[in-house]
Amino acid sequence: MLFNSLNFILIFFPFFFIIYYLFKKNLLISVYLIIITSLCFYFINSSEWIWLLLLSIFSNTFFAKFIKKKYILFLSIFFNLTILFYYKYFFLLDTDDSGYNLLIPLGISFFTFNQIIVLIDLYFGKIKEFKFKNFFLLIIFFPHLIAGPFLRYKPIISQFETINKIPFSANKFSFGLFLFVMGLAKKVLIADTLGFYADSFQLGVQNGHIPTFVQSWLGTFSFTLQIYFDFSGYTDMAIGLGLMIGIILPYNFKSPLKSENIIEFWDRWHITLTSIIREFIYYPITVFVTKKTKSQNFFIESIFLIIVPIMITFFLIGFWHGGTLNYVMFGVYNGILVCITYIFKNYTIKNNLKIYDFLKSKYFNILTLNLLVNFGFVIFRTPNIKDSFLILKGMFGMNGFGVPFSVHEKYNFLKFLEPGAFMLTQQISSFTFIFIFFVSYYIAIFCKNYNYAHNFHDEKYYYNFSNKEIYTAAVLFVLSILFINRESFFIYFNF
Repeated sequence: MLFNSLNFILIFFPFFFIIYYLFKKNLLISVYLIIITSLCFYFINSSEWIWLLLLSIFSNTFFAKFIKKKYILFLSIFFNLTILFYYKYFFLLDTDDSGYNLLIPLGISFFTFNQIIVLIDLYFGKIKEFKFKNFFLLIIFFPHLIAGPFLRYKPIISQFETINKIPFSANKFSFGLFLFVMGLAKKVLIADTLGFYADSFQLGVQNGHIPTFVQSWLGTFSFTLQIYFDFSGYTDMAIGLGLMIGIILPYNFKSPLKSENIIEFWDRWHITLTSIIREFIYYPITVFVTKKTKSQNFFIESIFLIIVPIMITFFLIGFWHGGTLNYVMFGVYNGILVCITYIFKNYTIKNNLKIYDFLKSKYFNILTLNLLVNFGFVIFRTPNIKDSFLILKGMFGMNGFGVPFSVHEKYNFLKFLEPGAFMLTQQISSFTFIFIFFVSYYIAIFCKNYNYAHNFHDEKYYYNFSNKEIYTAAVLFVLSILFINRESFFIYFNF
């Protein structure tokens, strides 16, 4: 029963919402109602791992009582990482036909790292008053429990502690509902539809199919757009759910495919994860290396002040997603791109070099960024490096080009090309797939996002809906409900 299920949309959340607002003025009842609801949510989705979630929370509560001692901090981090590594990297794993892991405890990376963050903040005195009830609530709060965003203790708990004093805001609720509907549509109408093609493409390659040029580009970009709208949809739904009950969660996704370089992309993709890794890994490594490096040589500086911290950081980002070689290579690939971008920027500024006008073009940079990101997701999605290189060969035309049967038969001059490029799945027609593919790409690049939730920290803020937005949301909600014919999981639930 995930966010994109009829049971959640029509039964679970409406029932919780009604009970919650009946007792909202009583702070204690409201908090415990959210805790109980969140436990029920996790139990319904992953009953076999509820014990691990509770064990993790109670253990970290014990560590929190003695966290001012440095060795307790290290012991707590070691304890959490040991559990994470055992169940995510060393446990007896299984996969489904698409290569996704089935036995990783649901949300383990998110609730484990979120607790480590709280413990570190406690150690450095960023949390003045720690309460078990608040800690339990922070970790288990169901809108973010399974796939983020990561939450910091102080800004979220301060909202919960005064939630009974904040009057119901119809505008805040309406905007939350609007965000939820937008996220639902992204997931059901776009991500799941593109997933048919992306999964069929990957399954074909795993079963020995040699992907042609057209197949490779459509198959890989299908997954890029699938994971984009899948994660964007989840983020919108999570933030929307929070707003509907009066809690403002940090935004976690800011149209990353609109970025003009890879650094900007990672500043916009999984924002809370990136900021945490920057704060707890990248900055400390950079400070340490800076103290040890005294050279004024540009080459030496580039190696130790840029390459070393960035490559370590992105290696860990790749490893965070999974322990297999493809995830590590995904991190290394992105690390190399970030290093090249930083070095190029620094070199041109330091030497006052002229940059060609076309390199300043916004849409040239966006196109380049999208191509580079797509190459990275080839490595990310395929279960092994062999299949990655086979697909990459196809993308460069080394496996043939491929065109649809209808075009192949109609035009004689295309006879030398291999037919059947779009016919990888019978679940959607070629025309439907191509239409959704280009519409979704247009949405990702040209349509505005709705990262306005943080504006509701100002009690006077009011989002004025246009008629177009209201009608669009209504139509998308109806279509989404009609197309929910299976309870598909969110991709980031694997991580």
